[in-house]
Formats: sequence, C-alpha cells, structure tokens
Amino acid sequence: MLLLVCVLLLSLRLADAQPAPPPPQASIRVIQDDGVWWFQDGTGRTFFSLGVNCVGGCYGHAEATPMLPARKQWIVALLHDWGFNTAGCWSSPSVWPDFYVAEQLYVDFRPHAHDVFDAAFWQGSFADHLREEVKPFRGKTNVLGYFLDNEPGWNAPHIFAFYLRLGKHTPGSRALRAYLQTYYRGRISLLNHAWGTAYRSFAQIPGTRPSPRSLRRIPRGIVQAWRTKVVATYYQRYAAMVRALDPAHLILGIRYKGVPERALFTALSPFFDINSINDYTRSGHLKPVYATLYQATGKPLMITEFSFSGFPAPEQLSALRVAVGSQAKRGLGYHTYVRQAARAPFMVGMHWFMWSDYAQAAPTEGYPHPPDVNVGLVTADETTVYEELGHWITRTNAEVEAIHRGSRAEAPSEPGP
Repeated sequence: MLLLVCVLLLSLRLADAQPAPPPPQASIRVIQDDGVWWFQDGTGRTFFSLGVNCVGGCYGHAEATPMLPARKQWIVALLHDWGFNTAGCWSSPSVWPDFYVAEQLYVDFRPHAHDVFDAAFWQGSFADHLREEVKPFRGKTNVLGYFLDNEPGWNAPHIFAFYLRLGKHTPGSRALRAYLQTYYRGRISLLNHAWGTAYRSFAQIPGTRPSPRSLRRIPRGIVQAWRTKVVATYYQRYAAMVRALDPAHLILGIRYKGVPERALFTALSPFFDINSINDYTRSGHLKPVYATLYQATGKPLMITEFSFSGFPAPEQLSALRVAVGSQAKRGLGYHTYVRQAARAPFMVGMHWFMWSDYAQAAPTEGYPHPPDVNVGLVTADETTVYEELGHWITRTNAEVEAIHRGSRAEAPSEPGP
C-alpha cells in the first residue's frame, strides 16, 4: 500500500511538472490544408460554409420579439436536414445559437460627404457606433466574422469631384494635391494638357467645382486611381478598428456586387481575411475569373448571395436574371453551382439568398415587372416548402465536403443547367 501511495504521489508530481496542453482555439479561422482552403472552428473541425441569408426574416442585429419556439425549431430542423450549417447575412438573432453566423456591420459613411483622410471623421460618433455594432458578437465562438459592407457603389467621378471641391486646408484636399503632384511628376503642365485646364500651380486646384462636362474631360485613369486610393484608405482604417475591437473574429470582406474591378479588388484584399462576392448566374457556372482573382491575392473567396427563380409563368420576369422555369431546375442550378464552388480549392462557402420568397410586389418606376418573388426555400408565408428544390440541396450539401477535400487547382469546367 505504501508503495502504491508513493507511485501515485510521484505521478502527480510528474504531471504537475509537464506543461499544460495548449487551450483549444476559441474562434473560427481560415486554414489551408494540402492546398485547399477551409473554415476551422474552435474544436478543430474544418468545414465549407453552406449558408442561407435572412433565416427567419431579414434583420439587423436585433429583433423586437424573439422567434416563437415552435417556429424556430421547425426552421432550424429543416435547414439542418437539408445540410446547411451557416445563418448568413441578416438572419434572425433567434437562430444564431444553432448555426455558424456571418453578419454585416452597419456604419454611417457617405463617400461623397465624408473625408476619409480627416482623423476627426474616425473619432466620435463613428467610433462609438462601431463599438456598439461589434458588441453583440464579441466572445461568440460560432461567428465566422464580419462583412464590412454590402454591394457598395463607390462612384469614381463623384468621389473625385468631392475631393476637388474641398478647401485647400482640409486633409482630403492636401491628400489629393499630393497624389496629383506625384501622378504628374510635379509638372502642372502635364496635368493641364491631360485635363484641358489652365491651372498655374497645383495649389490652385483645391476648391474646384467642375461641371459634369469638365469632369468628363479628366482622364478616366486618374479618376479611377484616386477612387481606389480613397476606398483603400477607408477600408484599411475601418478593418483595423474592427480588429482592435474584436481581434478574435475574421473580416469577411465587403460582398461585392458581381465580379469586382481587379485593381480595386487587389487593393482592398490585404485588409480582409476572405473576399466575399454576391454573384447571381442563371447558368450556375462558377466564373473562371475567380481563380484569377485568388491567384492575384492569395485570399480565399466566398459567394455570399446566389439564387435561382422558378417562375413557371412566362410573363413573370426575373430582376436578378436567374429565372429557370421550375423547382427542379432551381435544384439543378444549386447542384451545379455549389459543386463547382466545392471543386475550387480557394472557395470556402456558398450562401443562398434567401430563406423565404418575397411577398408579391407591384412593379416599380423604371422597372415594369415585379421583383424576384420565387427566390426562397419556402413561400413568403412559410406554408409551402419547396421539397423538390430541397431534395437537390440535401443531395448536394452531403457531397460538398468530400468534393472540396479532393478539389483541383484548375478552375471548374462543368457546364451549367
């Protein structure tokens, strides 16, 4: 007995002397395993994000009344049965505990009114508001991260005109003047020749109020290049503030509207962990350009909006141009598009837009037919589940992990439906 006690005491001392195992990673990150990109959660599980936007309805970060338990249980069970693992953008906070979560931050920024070079803009109300935006997600281990924006416009001529109008002592005007001096190698004659102007010096430029006609004479290259510098300055500062407030969560990009301009995309990519793009394509074909964008940045990509509309009635048109005619073809579109994304080693997720159909709406001015009504997994009143679509989704989602694990480096070539 004495010998047994001694052995136990020695074992305890040896255990105390060993370094403690590292704590498990608490937050989700992106990793590359054998050339294939994945999300990885705090338990070490790798996954491809299969998401749905607006689960239970479209919300911000709060809902006036939590979802009724029976409805929540039905929605969560249906999405889990169909193989979805992520509550995409604008989903009801009631379902957040049951999925991985990807959410957008909302800030007050107007590119034609706010000077991104002015330190005062980033202080006060902007900083206070951003702190409140991040607060609901701090410490949550199932959050993928933050989208900083959704389909921002960034009109280059308007931005250029705004900075031209600023007074000479403003930070933005000083930044533009320095940029123009570098661009034109310090020679105002080169600028005047290119713009058709007669400035005596660069110091004359601040406070200029160009007419639309004179603005069109300014070479597009310098207007676009300045836009890119402004946008990069904005997102670099914005992303850094979010990381300071919540270093545990990823920055998921800005949800570009369709294929982004390459110069802008590559300029912004260093500030994000993932590049996110909303891309509706009726063919269900993952564009080869995404492989090119990945090669230019080295950052994984995620499609954060896609859908297919049934619209069996010929007079019903699709604003998103994704009408395919039937629920079976909607399912085939999902099957094709998601499998192609899974075959791309740089892709990490596909998020369907959206949980339920839109309610029927009247045509709007300038658009003579109703918007896409049939984009959901269920009808607008949730009384009908599109089971045929769900059959395709369930089959596809079950195949994604194995397909992605064996994905090839080249762009996918499977034809669309």
